[in-house]
Amino acid sequence: MRKPLHVLIISDNAVNIRSLSDALQDGGYEPVVEAIDSAAALSAALMRGVWDVAFSEHSLTGFSALAALALLKETGCDIPFIVVGSALSSEAAVAMFHAGAHDCIQQDQLAILVPAMEREVKAAATRAALREAATRYTTLVEQIPAGIHTMALDTSGSTLSISPPLERILGYSLA
Repeated sequence: MRKPLHVLIISDNAVNIRSLSDALQDGGYEPVVEAIDSAAALSAALMRGVWDVAFSEHSLTGFSALAALALLKETGCDIPFIVVGSALSSEAAVAMFHAGAHDCIQQDQLAILVPAMEREVKAAATRAALREAATRYTTLVEQIPAGIHTMALDTSGSTLSISPPLERILGYSLA
């Protein structure tokens, strides 16, 4: 049975959209694909759905992978963003990585698409679990009636945080 996968493909080329979808199917996935080619369409798609991964052509008519990545980051969505290009130079790939892309793949090397996507989807799930654990930790620390003091692990010994009960006990706040 194929694994469902919700995919945004940022492209204005029907052939490239089809080849990405086919590569995912060949890798054992049943991709639910939404193809978009503008900033407005990307914003709407991000507001409307939960996506497992986003693939973007490096350059589109009137839109680019860099612009799409910037928009994705503005929304706070943490989904893997993989750039696919037919003539992606090493300089362009480095610029994409500096901007926050998770991977860059040449269009003629789609055999590595699925392993790269799986690695990045797993990493995104790990980041989500860490955020959830941090939230639970913060909630726990704030609700424990005892005072809790957290210090940095460096040699400065600087205080990172103190719990609200400890603030009340000491009579001051770090904020």
